[in-house]
Amino acid sequence: MILAVLLSVVLNSAPLVPHSFVPPQGWTEGKDLPPDGPDAIWLSPGFGKNGNGENLAVTSRPAGRQADLPSEVRAAIAELSADRDITVSRAESTCRGKLPGWRLEAKLSFPNGLTISQVYHLSLVGGRTYTFVFTHKASDAIEPAISDAIQSICA
Repeated sequence: MILAVLLSVVLNSAPLVPHSFVPPQGWTEGKDLPPDGPDAIWLSPGFGKNGNGENLAVTSRPAGRQADLPSEVRAAIAELSADRDITVSRAESTCRGKLPGWRLEAKLSFPNGLTISQVYHLSLVGGRTYTFVFTHKASDAIEPAISDAIQSICA
């Protein structure tokens, strides 16, 4: 009986990321994530070298019955604007134009002079709200592999 219940929970639980998600080539999945941290994280090949903190993290949660993308975006903006400067807020589709999504970009400055940029991509997929966050130095360009990874999010 216990085995049947456990098997049911495992089989019916939602994946941390949609099955379609393909992380950037060469990036490694982070291990030992804190319980209050992201569901999953991928680190760039040069992560930790010369101050490189480039990473792509994802959090997911069941979408509420009344959840829609605009309400999720408003909640994200309210939370982010408390300590970040939001520089971009625009519709940006997911799944190569097949699903609606939203892009926010926020900058966060530190006392040591470093400014990081965080690109947030929000989407509702299969009854879950997904937030992908790409963190990098604000002075670095965003590689096409990051956009490709985010575009791989499909139901």
